[in-house]
Amino acid sequence: MIRIIYDEIGDAHNDIFLKVDTGPPFLKVVDSYYLGDFLKQDFESKEEVVLGYLEYFKEQILCLRDEQTFIAVDLSDEYVGGFFISNGVKSLLKKKGVIRVEYGSTTKISGWGVNEETIAGQVDGCKDDFSIDREWLISKDAIIDSLNWSIDKIRK
Repeated sequence: MIRIIYDEIGDAHNDIFLKVDTGPPFLKVVDSYYLGDFLKQDFESKEEVVLGYLEYFKEQILCLRDEQTFIAVDLSDEYVGGFFISNGVKSLLKKKGVIRVEYGSTTKISGWGVNEETIAGQVDGCKDDFSIDREWLISKDAIIDSLNWSIDKIRK
């Protein structure tokens, strides 16, 4: 499960809690500051920005192909961090809907300099510069369910 919880009262810094609930456990606190620019949309509120981002994240998982996909989640002035998602795990696991998820970051890209259209090319250009912090095998259905949980929590 990958859950994204946001602090609706705080400002746009250190306001999103990214939690992976499978071993090894992972918690990262990130900013929503650049998410609206990343999505190339104007939003009325921080809530709408986070909902837009969650829908983007969910769409990336639903459209996953055999090639590796990068989903940015930590857009900072100094670096970009996110999930490398790969459908290309062993065939038995693939049949069961299990995907490989890795969290990595690089200082070669800055959060203010990317958007959903340019991120793939920028990541491909410096893929070797990413440091991978964690790795999991997670069911695609579990990720979608947890993103839906995150969306439902915000809409309440």
